[in-house]
Amino acid sequence: MRRTWQLLTKWDGYRSTKEPVRLEGSGHFPCSETRLAPSIIFCTLLCFGLFIAAQEAKAVKLFGGPQTITLMTRDGKKIVGDYVEAAGAQYAGILVPSNSGTKRNYQDFAEALSESGFASVSLDLRGRGQSSGGPEGFRKFSDNEHSQAILDLEAAGEFLQSRGFDLKHQFLVGASIGANLSLQFIAGHPELQAAVLLSGGLSSRQVTAQPLIRRLRERQALFLATSEDDGNNSQMTRILYDQVPPGVEKRILVYKKSGHGTSMFGKESPDLASEIISWLKKNLR
Repeated sequence: MRRTWQLLTKWDGYRSTKEPVRLEGSGHFPCSETRLAPSIIFCTLLCFGLFIAAQEAKAVKLFGGPQTITLMTRDGKKIVGDYVEAAGAQYAGILVPSNSGTKRNYQDFAEALSESGFASVSLDLRGRGQSSGGPEGFRKFSDNEHSQAILDLEAAGEFLQSRGFDLKHQFLVGASIGANLSLQFIAGHPELQAAVLLSGGLSSRQVTAQPLIRRLRERQALFLATSEDDGNNSQMTRILYDQVPPGVEKRILVYKKSGHGTSMFGKESPDLASEIISWLKKNLR
């Protein structure tokens, strides 16, 4: 039967002595001349380095930074977006900025979504940022041209489908006119489960919210956020909240002094980004 050995070593600085102690078994001591301390230190540092590298690799996989993508709409407009992946993501969001906003307004929020397991694509709507007609072309748009940005959301939805997220596994977050466009998109696609409206209005550039909100279906969910220092937006948001049909999950969050649209992120407690993410986890199923 094979004998078991245990060695105890007396230490002299960084070098072991030649006095191994046999606790059990019998035989010779092949390790009696070795220097154990440097090897132990080297192995410890190596293991620590590998652990740090693994954590960094995990972080890169979790949030590898945005990938710039270019989409083409049905009416031939080039739309530029930032796509952010998340490890093991089952859901992905379309992040729609305000009238004068760009995809950069969602940079921190997209990272927070990724860290929580949600992928996302944030957009420069037509006439803005790097998209067709940008960066300032939107200022000369007619109301009809503004409303055609719904095609930008459609292109984003098709892109997410190409990445494995069908409509049931997509959600929307929109600010200002982006909120109204997001409402229009979810109202026209019953497969979508959830939309977040930041400072949505009763009407924005021919995108009228009240008829759209009445088209929401049972099992869809709507999160509305506003701030009391944003003119009459808090009043309009409360009106929309009251008109959400029965069977639609709804929530309203009203801040005191957080401004308009994406400017509400990180301003007051409770933290808007954290509240949205918690709500998404509860209502996406």
